[in-house]
Amino acid sequence: MQPNNTRQLIITADDCGLSEGINNTAADLHNQGLLTTATIMMNFPAVEHAVRTFQQSPCLQLGVHLNLTDGYPLTDIHPHTGLTTGDGHFQSRTVLYPRAVFPTDDWLATAEAEMTAQIEAFIAYTGRQPNHLTTHMHFHILPSLRSLVLQLAERYDGGWVRAFETT
Repeated sequence: MQPNNTRQLIITADDCGLSEGINNTAADLHNQGLLTTATIMMNFPAVEHAVRTFQQSPCLQLGVHLNLTDGYPLTDIHPHTGLTTGDGHFQSRTVLYPRAVFPTDDWLATAEAEMTAQIEAFIAYTGRQPNHLTTHMHFHILPSLRSLVLQLAERYDGGWVRAFETT
């Protein structure tokens, strides 16, 4: 029996939920046959619009675009963890990346709790499991966070996680 070396092209729209314009563009591209999947950032104001818009396209596969670098978290994160600033906003990726290289157990637990909350919010809004997971600013390239993302994908039957390397 020959191994299946078939590759599949997946074209996905990230950052849905960030604005109605992004949501509408993703839906339009899907309706034109140019887009197969979309990922929703669950901590932005246009999430409800994204879910309503994408319900019109039942063949569009939906996932969660996990976010630890922009906007405000869904969970109550104390700034001492290093994931948020004093005003509660996520730290930038220039702070996240170095911190993820040598994470503390508390930091990892906080990151996992936030990502879990984002997945749970997706399930609550859509009534279904995410088809896949991606990460905003590709933070899953960092081993400590990649491990968490892969664990969450398995826990939630997430299907696939965006590749971080080519084979």
